[in-house]
Amino acid sequence: MKRIIFAIPAVLVSVMFLSSVEAATGNEVKLEKIVVTPTRMPQKDYDITSNVTVIDGEEISSSDAKYVGDILRKEPGINVYDSGTDKTAKVDIRGFADTSVNNILVLVDGRKVNSIDISGPDWLQIPIETVERIEIVRGGASVLYGDNAVGGVVNIITKKGKSHLSGRVGVKYGNYDMNQEDVEISGSKDRLSYYLYSKFYETDGYRSNSDVRTKDYNGRVDYNLSENLSLGFATG
Repeated sequence: MKRIIFAIPAVLVSVMFLSSVEAATGNEVKLEKIVVTPTRMPQKDYDITSNVTVIDGEEISSSDAKYVGDILRKEPGINVYDSGTDKTAKVDIRGFADTSVNNILVLVDGRKVNSIDISGPDWLQIPIETVERIEIVRGGASVLYGDNAVGGVVNIITKKGKSHLSGRVGVKYGNYDMNQEDVEISGSKDRLSYYLYSKFYETDGYRSNSDVRTKDYNGRVDYNLSENLSLGFATG
């Protein structure tokens, strides 16, 4: 009798364990990753022949990056050079070194932000707090984007308002007299979505002549006319 009593609970535990595994597996839903930059049209990542890396919002928020350049320099095959401040940093793909500012295209929501001279884009005008994901294309893409895309393309996609009205206020202090205050407001209603962000940041820097002071204001409003057509206005 003791053996029978001991065996029955063991069988019950096994059945319950298998059932819980099947239930958890059945409820799991994995969405496919969609990439826009290589062909300018949304595609599934496994259909793209280009060497593409997608850095999503979860990876950005969990990192200790202060600027977009801090995220990019962690990716293999990408070098970021700066002279004490990320404002004039150079992003190099495929080994263009000093000429990378002319051969690496930087986009924000598909819009070119490379400067008309050889100074490169102003990375501080793209607060990392406003970035939803980053798509990196390694290799030539001049057929689609022109002469700036010889070495690759970095497309920075900013956040859109979602769900109900929400807001956030943040304050940070750090070494070298660093202080930052920022405000974020976002939301959506029916077909209209909105996102507003403002930040003040200053620091004395870790060496002479590396002090930085920035004031950023970013806003985005989108209106969906239909499932495949929308109007958008962005400023910064």
